[in-house]
Amino acid sequence: MTDNPPPWPPPSWSAQDPNESYSGPPPTGASRPHPFEQPPTYPWPSFPPPAAAPEPVWVSRPGSVLWASTVCYVMAGMLIVAAFVLFVGASIVRSIDNLTGSDNIGTTIVLIINAVVNFGAAGLLIAGAVMFAGGRTRGRQLLTIGTAICLVECVYWIFIGRANTIIWTVLFVILSIVALALAWTKQTSEWLRVTMMPNSPQAGGYYQF
Repeated sequence: MTDNPPPWPPPSWSAQDPNESYSGPPPTGASRPHPFEQPPTYPWPSFPPPAAAPEPVWVSRPGSVLWASTVCYVMAGMLIVAAFVLFVGASIVRSIDNLTGSDNIGTTIVLIINAVVNFGAAGLLIAGAVMFAGGRTRGRQLLTIGTAICLVECVYWIFIGRANTIIWTVLFVILSIVALALAWTKQTSEWLRVTMMPNSPQAGGYYQF
């Protein structure tokens, strides 16, 4: 019978590692042991809490704006009536010239020119009053131009008019001065400055932020 080695090592056999002196790979930079370091900390800037949005302040339309617009409407109506009267007067003068054979073409032209100027001043006053009441600076400019034209006409009629036209001329002068005084008050100018800001217009006033 042939002796065969047993399938397991005998108790007296001990495994001997031929590379017993090998202690593993040398440490690398990535695996080199090092003490744990806390990452550096930087002070964060401190910010104050956000401020609350300002409450809107209601800026009401001054009474001087409404009164100035009303005076301009009255003046415009009077100018339109006067323009129609002047047109009628020019037509009457022309008819008299045709009946009598006289030549008053100069008077007819002057009456027609004054009527046209009256219509122009009335249009400026109406447009200016509407825009001015809505908070538009351009409206006050148109209103001022219309009243200035009316004042120039008053000076003209004072020099060439008779006693029956002086009363109406003085009335137009008073209304023009009142309209300008109301339109150029400090309170009105401040209200127009506020309304020109990029805020939504409201009925009767504007919100100021």
